[in-house]
Amino acid sequence: MEHRCGERRPVVLGVVLKCRDKPALFGEARNVSRDGMFVCVNDGYLKEHDIIEVEFTLEEKSAPRHYCMKAWVAHSSDAGAGLMFATLLTHQFQQGNISSAPGNRGNYARA
Repeated sequence: MEHRCGERRPVVLGVVLKCRDKPALFGEARNVSRDGMFVCVNDGYLKEHDIIEVEFTLEEKSAPRHYCMKAWVAHSSDAGAGLMFATLLTHQFQQGNISSAPGNRGNYARA
């Protein structure tokens, strides 16, 4: 069943994941929408239904914007995890005025 509020956009975006009492983990988002993202992470770090924090930076209009968002792990597999944000991303994202921030492209190896 489809849960997205907006279209997915391909990105190569470094993210930081924080899950309960586990150490923070660097990952790489492969796509993002207003209500979630798919992140490549080591199998086993995130379990389905985990509540986590995800941090990332997006270029919005002419300035980068840092996000720290609560998310729910909708699904997890060997390839990574699908996250649903607790709140939607900004109006600029909906209008298509975003890209991954230059400083984040490929900065993090696959977790």
